Amino acid sequence: MILMVILDENNSLLLLDAQNLPYYIDMAGGAQHQRQVDRIRKNSTLPGFQWLYTTRGKGLLLLEERTFVLSENTGCLFFPGISHMYKPLETPWSTRWITFGGSGCTGLLRGQGFESSQVYNIRSMPVMNQLLENICTAARSRSIQRAYDCSALLYTFLVQLKFMVYDTSSRAHLPAEDKVQPVVEYIEVNYPRDVSVEEMASVIGVSTQYLCRIFNRVFRMGPLAYLVKYRIHMAKSLLAGDPEVRIRDVALQVGYRDTSYFCMIFRRAEGMSPADFRAHQLR
Repeated sequence: MILMVILDENNSLLLLDAQNLPYYIDMAGGAQHQRQVDRIRKNSTLPGFQWLYTTRGKGLLLLEERTFVLSENTGCLFFPGISHMYKPLETPWSTRWITFGGSGCTGLLRGQGFESSQVYNIRSMPVMNQLLENICTAARSRSIQRAYDCSALLYTFLVQLKFMVYDTSSRAHLPAEDKVQPVVEYIEVNYPRDVSVEEMASVIGVSTQYLCRIFNRVFRMGPLAYLVKYRIHMAKSLLAGDPEVRIRDVALQVGYRDTSYFCMIFRRAEGMSPADFRAHQLR
């Protein structure tokens, strides 16, 4: 459900006038139940900028062949013309967003270190929400100068954005548990396919050696061992939930193309074969 779309047909003249300003709002709003948005296909990308963030739940973002989990207090700044897709991972997934443009935006953003589309953590959700609400309130007004009010508020928002967010790859100041959380969420989404340590490390922008150190500090195991543990956890859920499912299909669903290898890994972890585990669950 769309909560607000603040520049509609009644505001089309304002929108055209606003586009002559160095900073202007296209649309701002939010969704209590965010649906999938696919801007990967040709000619479907945004012509302007967008800032989108999660207020509740989790969404999956595919951004130029990179995958991210947009959990609460996480958002993404999209530069113009960038292919991306996002969809809910949980229901409801609630978001707020703003699309904007103007001749001054690129220089202002890059001057503050925003060089390209990227996912960020939000330091203060109340401040973020208030700035978005201020923009929406100004846009809903009937003032003849609302285009200029929105332009000024957008400028304020962009100037403050640097202080409201931090790059998910810049996590040195965070506790180890918080540093690895994006990788844990990434594993929980991507476990059915081959995932390398290098790929996991790229999620938070650290070296593979550093990722292994912080995983061992938090979980007393490396990231690949954690991946295996999560796959076995999901396999057990599948086996217990469907007495008819084939072992081969379970193996494929949790990321193992070789059924014999899957059975060996499962037995090593659980002390019994997948078939014995299912039989034990059905007693």
